[in-house]
Amino acid sequence: MKIIILSKNKKLKNCFSAIEKSKIYNVEFLLPEKIKEVLKNPETGTFVYLDYSEYEKPGFRRHIGNLLKNKTLRVGIIDTKDEILDIAEYFFSGISDYINKELISTVITPKRIKQAANFIPVVLNPEEKKNHNEKYITSWDEIEIGKKYTFSFMFIEIDYYKEWKNRWGKHKFSQFVDNFRKFISSRVSEINGKIWMWTDLGGLIIFPYNGNPIKEITSCFKLMLNKHIISVEKFNSNILLSYHIVLHVGDTVYKLEGNTGTIISDSINSIFHLGQKFAKPGELYLTDRISSSIPTGLKEYFIPAGKFEGYNICRLKRLE
Repeated sequence: MKIIILSKNKKLKNCFSAIEKSKIYNVEFLLPEKIKEVLKNPETGTFVYLDYSEYEKPGFRRHIGNLLKNKTLRVGIIDTKDEILDIAEYFFSGISDYINKELISTVITPKRIKQAANFIPVVLNPEEKKNHNEKYITSWDEIEIGKKYTFSFMFIEIDYYKEWKNRWGKHKFSQFVDNFRKFISSRVSEINGKIWMWTDLGGLIIFPYNGNPIKEITSCFKLMLNKHIISVEKFNSNILLSYHIVLHVGDTVYKLEGNTGTIISDSINSIFHLGQKFAKPGELYLTDRISSSIPTGLKEYFIPAGKFEGYNICRLKRLE
């Protein structure tokens, strides 16, 4: 990964010396005025650090905003004089790292840069901000048919179905899918979820969104981690069960299961596209609208997986 540091401060050479020596990262120091060149044709995955003290304040905000528009970049701020009073404002905008005056006198480790690079904040575009339902719903009793709410979405689908169908036959495979649905329904009901749409191989589960969907993430993490146990205990199979999962947060009108055919929702379209066009067998993916809720103890297990339909995607590392 390339790291670009836009600053004249010579102390930063020592600060980033361990990063350069690690040979994992390609570190490049540029003059602050080179920001326009960086913005022209940035390399995907580049981490760009701007020195706050090197820019006029309105210009600095504009440069940060322009960098953040490119969703393939990671953006960090270096505050050599501790001038920024409210750094949270920039994190809310989408930056991934902040290096203050005290940190500059130390040597930053590759591990820290990796953590910063894997930090994926939730950034709502202006249209999403306008439509985003700020009232969090914690109970199904609060949800009325025909009204629009924010939900956590979970898409799950069985992998290698042709191989299983050929091996077992149509009837036995149909029974397997039915048992799979019952198993998933039981699992998600434990954390306030319900199956909402179902196809021949899997479907869409929804959860009332409470602003911090940790249970959805940890439950899916366990589904991926325990596939061997699930295969044996729940399906009496010596074949490893394989499925892929996508988690997302979005808005949609709520209707009862079976009456969802007339719903028009970008969020539903996005998660089905992710699950059927982007996801690979045996993987767990999260969009940037839910990945900021990954529990601290699990963050190291997730890595960037690219961009799809405007969303930054991360995935669970392969655990087998």
